[in-house]
Amino acid sequence: MEYSEVNNRLTQDLTGNNITEKLLDEVERCEDIDDIRYVLKLHSEFYTNWKTYINRLVDIYGGFSINKFSAKCGFSKNTIRSWCNQGLMPRSRKEYIKLGMGLGMNEDEINRLLQRYAKYPRLYAKNVEDVIYLFAIHNRKNFEYTERLRSALLDKFQMIELTRESVRQNTLYNTAKVYQDLLTLQFEDELIAFIDANLDVFAAVYSDLISFIDNFVCLNTFDYVNYTGENSLHYFLKSKIKNTRLISLFDNMVTMLKTHRVIPDKTKLIAFGLYLNMDLSDMNVMLQKAGMEPLCARDKAESVVIFALNDIFLKNPDMELSNKQVLERFMNDDRLKAECKRYIHVCYEYDYQSEFTDEDVTEYVKSQLENINLDDMKDLLDLL
Repeated sequence: MEYSEVNNRLTQDLTGNNITEKLLDEVERCEDIDDIRYVLKLHSEFYTNWKTYINRLVDIYGGFSINKFSAKCGFSKNTIRSWCNQGLMPRSRKEYIKLGMGLGMNEDEINRLLQRYAKYPRLYAKNVEDVIYLFAIHNRKNFEYTERLRSALLDKFQMIELTRESVRQNTLYNTAKVYQDLLTLQFEDELIAFIDANLDVFAAVYSDLISFIDNFVCLNTFDYVNYTGENSLHYFLKSKIKNTRLISLFDNMVTMLKTHRVIPDKTKLIAFGLYLNMDLSDMNVMLQKAGMEPLCARDKAESVVIFALNDIFLKNPDMELSNKQVLERFMNDDRLKAECKRYIHVCYEYDYQSEFTDEDVTEYVKSQLENINLDDMKDLLDLL
């Protein structure tokens, strides 16, 4: 791809409203690492940056005053200064929600903050904690009230043991209907009754994500586990990762997801997907099931991941074929199962051939991130 072509097209396109889509188009057109490096450098002003964003919020909500902004959002002046001057970020998903609620953001604005900048899941109507946050946001309650309510209700309602019936009920009571019912609630007693009536639904939250991850772990360890009978996740982590700290991190991450329905941040989930040899479409399906945005071309590290995954699977299609063959056998999702079948059919019809073999997805993506070598890549690189 000629650099002049990139420059001319982006200069025209990025003056419009669909910046993310246009950047994604350019990233997907890149043919080598020099192309992606050029795109990132040429249009760096369009990429998400927490430090720039929080300073803009201070200007808008605090009238350029950190003291006023601090009083409004409920964080100390020193904390706000560390965000604005050093680019440090809130420490948890709850702190981002506190920030958004303190500034009077609506649900869409808080979800954008969570997904785009914090890299956490959006507020989800089948998550019991998020139900409380959504109730408070739509009824214009402050964060302090919300925290007292959340603490009281989580103590009151212990999640029931997850059963097949609760998973089935979770499917029958679809998310859109849960959300619409939630919006009708105005009083605490209505909220309490709503949670009490739907504990089985909340217990089954993220069951699709858990099944999806389990399928990929099975895909990567199928032969070994059938031969030895050992725990597939434990074997998978040991076989893929040499760093014991990372093994423990991902082991705990999956345990927290399955046991407590706690979703990790997006960077950890992306790294885990790379270890599972996911292609771009599978990675985005996993992120969608976690309530997150797909890999975003307005994030520099994610842009490189998009490029690298497209590149390695384009050059080595039998890797994707192998994924789809195993997933087709074990996937319970009818739509994804049909997509796997279609891909397998195309591969056999056109007799795909690889340019290279034995390439490790994680190592390949890691090498591309290292080639770019920007501070934006550090968090993801530390996990690979």
